[in-house]
Amino acid sequence: MTELVKQISRYIQHLNKEYEFQITIHGFTGMLSNFIELVPYNIHENSYCLYVKTNKDVWNQCICRQQKVIEHCQNGIFYGMCYAGVEEYVLPVTDGQGIIGFVSVSGYRTDPEQACRRMEILSKKYLLDKEQLKQIYQQHLRETPPPQMFVDTMVSPLCAMLRLLYITWLRIYETMSINDCNSDYIYSYIIHYLNRNYNQRVTLEQIASQCHCSKSYIMQIFKHKGKGTVWRYITGLRMEKARMLLTESRLQIGEISERIGYSDSNYFTNTFRKENGISPSAYRNQFRQIEKEK
Repeated sequence: MTELVKQISRYIQHLNKEYEFQITIHGFTGMLSNFIELVPYNIHENSYCLYVKTNKDVWNQCICRQQKVIEHCQNGIFYGMCYAGVEEYVLPVTDGQGIIGFVSVSGYRTDPEQACRRMEILSKKYLLDKEQLKQIYQQHLRETPPPQMFVDTMVSPLCAMLRLLYITWLRIYETMSINDCNSDYIYSYIIHYLNRNYNQRVTLEQIASQCHCSKSYIMQIFKHKGKGTVWRYITGLRMEKARMLLTESRLQIGEISERIGYSDSNYFTNTFRKENGISPSAYRNQFRQIEKEK
């Protein structure tokens, strides 16, 4: 399965590089969090979605609405607008008996009036800055989506690979011992929890409490399956989000620091330099210079 997971990840990267497809994968009954290479594709990464999801309640709404999306794509691929105002193609993945998950190709804006109405609701309900929402919406979502037939043609191989991965994973999972199943389930839950809470102050006590395990057991499972530590994984997530916000937004360094979970901007700057070999400001300036020279 390892090679198949790598092929899936490479193909998603290819679609993003060649066609600017912003792809996310959803569903698949807990399978995704068992493959660390696929976990990043479970979350919309465009700057608008990242800003909206700084409010944890909005993130919970996104997860709750996924079942409605699955119900809506019973008849195949469709194009629509999410409750936050982002438009996307949704392609269902089936196993011959029903829908096991779906692939989203997101990040478009063709109906700003409808989106604006949804932004009004978001800003009032979740106390988000309406003008900031509009600005990021305008800057980072694309006006013209590709034709549906083209999207269907290019993404269908990805759906087929995900179907194969799910069926293979399910067969192996069903033959695993109880202990293996438990550790896989706990590790999957930890990954899911960290990806949703990386910008909060996360402690081992909190994770252990969520999983109903001891701290030592959490550390043991994560080291064995993740080949690292919880803190190493959180830092990686934060640096990934920081690089994206530095290149795709005009937020100040202090705002980015706070948004990804660092209360001290100096500590964030030092950590960023250590992880990337360059300061956040220099990283942003370097990116802008490259863009100018294109």
